[in-house]
Amino acid sequence: MKSTQHEHFRDLLTHDHERLDAMLTSVLELTHVQAESALDAQWAAYETNLLAHLDAEEMFLLPGLGKHDSLHADRIRADHAKIRELLAEVGIGIELHLVREIQMLELARFLREHAKMEQEPLYSWADRAIAQSSFALVRNRLRDTWRKLRPASTPPRAQL
Repeated sequence: MKSTQHEHFRDLLTHDHERLDAMLTSVLELTHVQAESALDAQWAAYETNLLAHLDAEEMFLLPGLGKHDSLHADRIRADHAKIRELLAEVGIGIELHLVREIQMLELARFLREHAKMEQEPLYSWADRAIAQSSFALVRNRLRDTWRKLRPASTPPRAQL
């Protein structure tokens, strides 16, 4: 069974990108006011949520896309590796209280470009080709991560 009219990967993962972007904006704001304890907590929640998003795509979407369009699947995997590198660099900077704004801005820019790139072909392909049961697994995985780790200061933009 394919995704229903009301449940699409494009909607689910686009909303998740929006949440992650809002959360990263909050992290950037905290770096400006040098609220180190709040920054540490917000970063930890952000990193966990972003990694859950990447993992869900890699586990449930990219194997099938790789069979359909290996070039795009490889590009997305390469982007995910770059995102993990940027996360590690920024995370170390935050832990050592040496994070540079340029690193945060590079991460934000790269993530926004990546999110746009994923719209086609990944999300549109997933809506056509992946079973509803896999959609439910992705939705539940992301929802559970957000519920466990969403800081009180970051309201959800849309319900999963």
